[in-house]
Amino acid sequence: MGIRSITLFGVGNALRGDDGIGLVLARSVGALSPRRFTVRECTGEPAALLEQWSGLDAAMLFDAVQSGGPPGAVFRVDVTENPLPGAFKQTSTHGFGVAEAVELSRALGVLPARMLVYGVEAVSFDHGAEITPEVAAAIPEVVGMAARDAANWTGEQFPPDPETDSPCTNTV
Repeated sequence: MGIRSITLFGVGNALRGDDGIGLVLARSVGALSPRRFTVRECTGEPAALLEQWSGLDAAMLFDAVQSGGPPGAVFRVDVTENPLPGAFKQTSTHGFGVAEAVELSRALGVLPARMLVYGVEAVSFDHGAEITPEVAAAIPEVVGMAARDAANWTGEQFPPDPETDSPCTNTV
């Protein structure tokens, strides 16, 4: 049997332009199946991340990154197999961040059994700014990738088919 639920971590600050993309992505993926996904929003503080994902079977994390690539470029890393690249280290307002939290979790043996990290190349972290159009354009691609990954883990399609995946049953 596949994974029954997946915890989605949206990392960022909605008031700092592209830094809010992780929050938007976690909410968007979570909306595909509220029954299967739990959404958690956080700033990327490592101790809080470790505490929240310790003991989970499956997790996906979404965040803004700065690698010098084109705005809106998408990254996907299976952190159960690979460390996060430098683009995830100390980006935007997080300081000691997601990459360090993943590696500390790995060292402590508390990394979820299955964990994917998705990043979108960000350009604007200005206070009060909206997510830039280039970064927002990546939303459908990342949501589609996460839906396919979730389907591989759970054996279900996402978004669910309303004809076959209703939380209610018809009784007469």
